[in-house]
Amino acid sequence: MGVVKRRLFAKRADLPAHRAEPVGGFRWKATGRDRFERHYRFASSHGLPGVVERARIGKSFWMDPEAGPWASVIARDPSFAKNFIRQDLNRYLGLVAVSGRGLFDRDTATGAAPEEIIGINAPALIIPGDDASHATSAAHYLRELLPNGSFWNVSPLAQTTREVCDRIVEFSRQLS
Repeated sequence: MGVVKRRLFAKRADLPAHRAEPVGGFRWKATGRDRFERHYRFASSHGLPGVVERARIGKSFWMDPEAGPWASVIARDPSFAKNFIRQDLNRYLGLVAVSGRGLFDRDTATGAAPEEIIGINAPALIIPGDDASHATSAAHYLRELLPNGSFWNVSPLAQTTREVCDRIVEFSRQLS
């Protein structure tokens, strides 16, 4: 749905038309872990004051991994930034290392384990992607696991914004 939202709202000046953020597949895991590793190295070299200074530039963790996963909060909340600097650096580095490994521990999208996904009975529309941001394999993974998943078997190259919007509306109407 991420690509769909960006396509639908791409004409708005405050939203990027597209940003390469893989969801599922090897790139998802590698890119996510790399962000945490880059932040770990930066925080190790520059300390927590350096992280706060970098975060105040105003970019998110996904746009500037060195700024860290708390960059957005640090940039907008001076009280949080003040408390952030006071914590123990080694403890923080341990949390960053564990978080990166824990969040990106598989080649599928972060979140529920396969056993948990199988238990989700809610209807779901699965629209496959096939670009640097959305691995086709992730859609097939969900198709195999979600008991009430509706897989839209249309090649991503053949998907137009209009067709995707129509399919979403049709799926939503079927739920009513």
